[in-house]
Amino acid sequence: MDLRQITMLGCLLLTSAISAQQGLAPSNDRAHKGFHFTLGMGPVYGHIHDKASDASGTMEVRYKGTGFGLELRLGGAVKENLVLSFDMVSRAITSPQISYAGNDYNTSDDLSIGEVTYGAGITYFLMPSNISFGGTLGVGSYVFNVTGDNSTTMRTDYGFSGVLRVGKTWWLGRAVNMGAGLSYSYTEAPNNEKDLKENLWGDRFMASILFMVH
Repeated sequence: MDLRQITMLGCLLLTSAISAQQGLAPSNDRAHKGFHFTLGMGPVYGHIHDKASDASGTMEVRYKGTGFGLELRLGGAVKENLVLSFDMVSRAITSPQISYAGNDYNTSDDLSIGEVTYGAGITYFLMPSNISFGGTLGVGSYVFNVTGDNSTTMRTDYGFSGVLRVGKTWWLGRAVNMGAGLSYSYTEAPNNEKDLKENLWGDRFMASILFMVH
């Protein structure tokens, strides 16, 4: 049996397994009930603004770039197809482009900027299409990491953070869904120290591959 035959056989077995699971119940009889877990991951793009003021004046810098995002949601359905959850969303970009005083500067791979959101989430599934709409409200912060000879880490205080999302998933069985989603997030966080007042805010778009168990 050559590689092509093995691949075809694997596809047939996978198709048969999915079909068998889907045959457990008609799709229009399925609903999101009870325990719920979502894992999502994918590329991120966005901007972060950094405005700092001290005795010498005010400076504003903007960071932009692409990176990787990860989202976890754990909760349960309070009624059929309506899920409440605790959410954690993490986004990070490496070697962002810096804009300052009308000029753009490229950075090395030694610099990365992370952003994390913790909060309460709500998701509603429109059935039987299995399209979901939801959001997260909570707190978030930014983390600046510099590696190399002069490695350092700087974390802001926590501030407001929110996420809006939409997704589409398909049933792989009675309690398993896979699909794709798109989300928009906004985080605003202070970083105030003695004689320094600093505020960071930014928005990100994230495209995700979604895996759900409920």
